Amino acid sequence: MAANSVSSLAKSTALFLREGLFRFHDTGALCATSRWAAKALTNALREERSPRRILELGPGTGSVTMQILEDMIPGDQLAICEINPRFMATVKSRLAEHPRFAEHKANISFFECPAQELPQPETPFDIVVCALPFTNFSVEVVQEIFERLHAVSHDETVMTYYEYIGLRRMGALVAQGEKRSRLIEIDRFFDKKHEHDLIKHEKVWLNFLPIHVHTLRVGTE
Repeated sequence: MAANSVSSLAKSTALFLREGLFRFHDTGALCATSRWAAKALTNALREERSPRRILELGPGTGSVTMQILEDMIPGDQLAICEINPRFMATVKSRLAEHPRFAEHKANISFFECPAQELPQPETPFDIVVCALPFTNFSVEVVQEIFERLHAVSHDETVMTYYEYIGLRRMGALVAQGEKRSRLIEIDRFFDKKHEHDLIKHEKVWLNFLPIHVHTLRVGTE
């Protein structure tokens, strides 16, 4: 690995830790996604396929973004949506250092805003890769995000997202008061979402806290 890439990775790791400590509500983690988790989240990009419109939500410092870039083929279009300006600056910097960035630069766009405020695209997205910390949000915000995803997708749009194994259910059991009520509502929301739209899920153990990666359709009613 080149010295500048090592330096960039070290800086992004330090940034993620700092933002995770002080903005945990928006970040939802203290460590970036592992390469094994990134692979699981982007499986759809390595299938035999034609060009796709790809949306990444909550890239953080770009661990999954780098994997997406590796898997892009000519004609793919990538939109990156991140609410944190420091994360967005880091993602742009890391992309610019990647040897494949020049090949796809014209087809990559950036939106620094909440997911529920993502502008309407001219053409719906085909693949959504999401790392938003849903368990940190109110159920109303989660519903708004999925309503927006529905609006920017078509019937066959596939979304992958992850959650830490057992965390949502455990939180709903052990939390108290308003937090417990919020987590129970989110738990019910995703139970219903999975009942109707889940395609598959898999476990990734090689991550800082193991995760479930869920794949579902987001464009259906």
